[in-house]
Amino acid sequence: MNHNRILQFIIFIIITYSLCFADDGDSAIFTVPDVLKDNVAFWKKIYTEVGLREGVIHDRDYPLVIYKRISLEQLSGWSCSRYTEGQKNRVAECMRRVETQPESTWTDEEKAYQAVYKAHAPLNTLPGAGGRVRFQLGQKERFRMGLERSTAYLDTIRTIFASYGVPQRLAYLPHVESSFNFESYSKVGAAGLWQFMRSTGRLFLRINYLIDERRDPILSTVAAARLLNSNYRELGAWPLAITAYNHGVNGMKRAVETAGSRDIGVIIRNYSGASFQFA
Repeated sequence: MNHNRILQFIIFIIITYSLCFADDGDSAIFTVPDVLKDNVAFWKKIYTEVGLREGVIHDRDYPLVIYKRISLEQLSGWSCSRYTEGQKNRVAECMRRVETQPESTWTDEEKAYQAVYKAHAPLNTLPGAGGRVRFQLGQKERFRMGLERSTAYLDTIRTIFASYGVPQRLAYLPHVESSFNFESYSKVGAAGLWQFMRSTGRLFLRINYLIDERRDPILSTVAAARLLNSNYRELGAWPLAITAYNHGVNGMKRAVETAGSRDIGVIIRNYSGASFQFA
């Protein structure tokens, strides 16, 4: 599993459900905390409006503060990375000037960015905005391909999850992990529909030089159901169990203790950690 995707799990469940599916009885489990509403709107945009050859420059803490949308056509590799970094740095520098310089000295570009900020974030949070600028690549085409692939798996995943007492809506988690590609293999070594790392996968699956059951859609789904069920039994709440899928049970126990709450909204607002970040 990729440890750079914590909030995205919770958010994506809400997104996929609201875009595509009728009420499945899980609504009381997966309510939207106020602290996540802007994040939900942001990820909807990324997954349904912004393509893989473009992206947005936005504020990390107030994601609907989208300063600009940039095209990456004709760019690849290091040239693409240099371009996105340069665009991000330009916006960051503009926002630092907005933070520190009189309005009379602002350029038209800086005035435009300040107006976007004012529309989507409290002005008293402007200090530090230059340090919160980040880039997000679009995912529209990947999501579309995942929707097409998912038809081959969803009924089976729901059946397996039901047998392990896992909410039906969690059948859509592979949209985040692998876009329902059982051959998916990440740069950090996660594999299959459910993107199990070797260390976690070996708790439930055979993984050696000859056999890697992470790539078996059925066996890996059983493993995912067992892991989610185990997380729930340890943590007692599905939002915590889902987050533990990437952050680990012990990591979530620390988060609960540090935040002083089992409410995922409170934890997101008050807890930070090396692997508990924006995505």
